[in-house]
This record gives sequence, structure tokens and C-alpha cells, in this order.
Amino acid sequence: IEKSSKSFQPILKTGLMEIPENEKITIYSWNVAGLRAVLKKEDWKKFITKEKPDILCLNESKVDDETIKNNKFENLLGESYHAYFYNSSTKKGYSGVTIFTRYQPKSVKYGIGIEKHDEEGRVI
Repeated sequence: IEKSSKSFQPILKTGLMEIPENEKITIYSWNVAGLRAVLKKEDWKKFITKEKPDILCLNESKVDDETIKNNKFENLLGESYHAYFYNSSTKKGYSGVTIFTRYQPKSVKYGIGIEKHDEEGRVI
């Protein structure tokens, strides 16, 4: 994101996803301390219904691949979202990040290329 010197409005410059020109997008990041736990809270439902985020990044989602599949978390926000999950490969139910986006990325990269950090599933 770069600040425009003319209007002081952020301008999204990326080669990773196509966002229509002059379209405002909402991006949220939330440390949920467990995706299954936050889903039980009314605040989650109110937030999603009211804000309808274009991009939602969740930290500490703490779900493994089996839980994602069994609970159909990939469709959690509806079919208009693309969902990406990255979880700890060494501890079930530990750490993990999730991204829900209305925009189809051109590519998705998991991790930072350092095994001791990537095994915790903290960066998409």
C-alpha cells in the first residue's frame, strides 16, 4: 500500500490480485485464539454480518486440515470467498493462520522459507 501525495488516500499496488480501479476494499486482521471458539461467539456473527469484509485475516486459528474439512470451514463465509489455511505441522490445534478473500489471488505462498518457523503455520 502506498500513500498518494495528492489525496492522501491509500492506493493498492500489487501484482498478486486484481482489484477494480477506484474500488474501496476492507481488510481486517483478527487474533481469534481458536477458530472453533470464536464461531460460538455472537460478536463474530455480528461482525461478519455488519462489516462483510473483503479480506479477513485470522491469526491463531488453531485448526488442522481434518478439522477444516470436517467442519467445511472453507465455506465458512460463503461461496463468494476464497479460503486459505496454514496450520502447524508439528502440533495439532496450535497456531495457524487463515485468510478469507473475495478476490482471487494470482498466487498464494505459505511460509517464509525457514523450516523452524514455517512448521508453526504462521504466514500466508
